[in-house]
Amino acid sequence: MLRSVVLEHPSQVSPLWSPWDNLAIASARPYCAPAWMMAWWKHVAPPHALLRVSALFDGDELVAIAPFFADRGFGGLCRYRLLGARTCAPLDILARRGTERAVVEALIATFATAQPRPDVIMLEGVPGSSPWIELLRHAWAGLRVRPQYSQPAPRIELSESAYDDWFKSRSAHFRSNLRRGQRELQKLGAVTKLSVAGDEVQRDIEAFGRLHRARWKRRGESGAVDARVERMLVDAAEHLTPSGRLQVWTTRVGDQDVSAQVFVAAGGTTAYWLGGFDNSTVKIHQPAVMTLLCAVEHAFRRRGLLVDLGPGAQNYKYDFASSEVAIDWLLLIPRGWRSLLARPQMLRPRARIFLAQRVGPRAKRVVRRLLAMRGALRSNKPRQSSHS
Repeated sequence: MLRSVVLEHPSQVSPLWSPWDNLAIASARPYCAPAWMMAWWKHVAPPHALLRVSALFDGDELVAIAPFFADRGFGGLCRYRLLGARTCAPLDILARRGTERAVVEALIATFATAQPRPDVIMLEGVPGSSPWIELLRHAWAGLRVRPQYSQPAPRIELSESAYDDWFKSRSAHFRSNLRRGQRELQKLGAVTKLSVAGDEVQRDIEAFGRLHRARWKRRGESGAVDARVERMLVDAAEHLTPSGRLQVWTTRVGDQDVSAQVFVAAGGTTAYWLGGFDNSTVKIHQPAVMTLLCAVEHAFRRRGLLVDLGPGAQNYKYDFASSEVAIDWLLLIPRGWRSLLARPQMLRPRARIFLAQRVGPRAKRVVRRLLAMRGALRSNKPRQSSHS
């Protein structure tokens, strides 16, 4: 029988970083590494959220991590969510292979006695192949599983070929565009590089943030990158960059940054997180795609297993991709009268997608400013000490 411990403060998590990281590597889940998740907790987690990481042990050995936090939703609904929610995907519960059923039994017992007790468990951006949903559905009496939506995640299977073979397998139109971009970069003396040192990484993260926001400003502004997220990246980079697991790729022309892309890696998987570019001054054909190509070639050279291009069916991803998987957003609703409060929660993501598809850039800018003002007002209130 597994022993469960609920970690409610970062100081309790610190001694488990190494075994937790080993689970992330073994599971090939870059965004589930403690350096990434705890940096998110420190800098980006919602105000007044409570850390509720379940660590499960077989004797003294850590065999599973369920990296949750608790916050409040509609009507005071207590929501348990995965660290990193709405910032990255895929996220997941991590476990040593072969322990999944015992882990599920221990988690159900933990949720039953948790303080606060969850009214809904939100699995936001989990792999469609994750075993946890079906295991929990069958083992937890009265649990209701409510899918919210699903997105494809295109990816490049690196193990199937060498870089040159992969490149030749792409469409003639795509290869032509890439060669055109490479010629333009050469004429301009552009340099594409991977950040390797501390000061260099911080400078390139700042360039990434600047380019990403500038790119999205004309499209209603980005809700993904702000000063908090940049601080999270710098924090995570301190732990992950030396081993090559947080990669910031930039393309510069002279002293001007024209593209920056961020990747996170673990266990043979390199996940493309976000990027930004600016070709308004220096006219380069698809600068972001050219930077992404360098990162893909680097992943081939490192003999990785795959490059995960992230959820979303953008055309440029399919130009690169050789396969795709599903990423799901689901609600797990335990039995109880408060489960009725989860119904509005089920509608929010669908409403968000509906509005995103139908609201113009100007209206989006207004909405984002109002939400930013609301967030600023909330962040001025004292936060729980467990965030520090």
